[in-house]
Amino acid sequence: MEIKEIFDNLSDKITQLSLYQRAISKMAEGELNNLNEYYKSIEDKPELLELPLTLDRMCFPDAKTGELRTFGRKKSSIEDRMKAVVSHKNKQYQWLLAEAYEAFEDFIEDAYAYAALLDKNLWPLRDFGNISLSELSNKDFTWLRCQVDKIKNKNNILNQFKKVFKDIESIEVKNKLDKNLKLTIILIENLRHIIVHNSGIVDNIDDFIKSVLDKAGLYNNGNPSKEYVDFIKKYFGSLEQENKITLLEVRIQLDHPINIYFDRLDSLISSLMSYAFIVIECLQEHKKG
Repeated sequence: MEIKEIFDNLSDKITQLSLYQRAISKMAEGELNNLNEYYKSIEDKPELLELPLTLDRMCFPDAKTGELRTFGRKKSSIEDRMKAVVSHKNKQYQWLLAEAYEAFEDFIEDAYAYAALLDKNLWPLRDFGNISLSELSNKDFTWLRCQVDKIKNKNNILNQFKKVFKDIESIEVKNKLDKNLKLTIILIENLRHIIVHNSGIVDNIDDFIKSVLDKAGLYNNGNPSKEYVDFIKKYFGSLEQENKITLLEVRIQLDHPINIYFDRLDSLISSLMSYAFIVIECLQEHKKG
């Protein structure tokens, strides 16, 4: 496998996720527009406004009798439905981010296997396992990729990349994006964990921020930069939703006739691609010698 193929695999996965995002956004917008239109058509008819928009009943089959048993009922107003559309859109966005990070992890592991294929000195000896140096020359990408799977702490892979390629460590902090990519990648990793294991809700937002900044080496003995704290909070809701990962678009310049917005999900996924490209370029330069 060549390094271009490894990057192309990631690009294809992220492209598909970006297309999913656009489709999800378009469907949600269409449903909200339909609900708004319906509301406008009945807003002068109070007798209709008082009626629920939908009546849902949830059932399961009784294993003993075969009869359907009701376990839930839900009446929804137009406002309820609008809130549900927005909530569902955010939930879908959360899972797109989780998939994007997992694709990034696969890329990093593939790139690490390629690095050893390119130059055995790019790996520490421990990562090769119980094998003699004379046997390494016969090992292909597939064998090296299996060795990568055996590395328990995957963060060691990025740390090794930064150890052998000094450009990664410098660019991830100081770059033309004016973004701390190290912090961003760590944030995405932790957001993905909360999405998968706790339905996208942190138990305590302050503890979450402390944990992320600690891992990024930016907690500063309990006096973190407001810039970094605000950066993390940008991907959560406000007020009663402050513990909920919120990746929906944020409209800016509300008085502007054109809908201009900050795309939170895209900003995170783009950072994964930016970081991956740094790794690619370092490997390509090393190959040139």
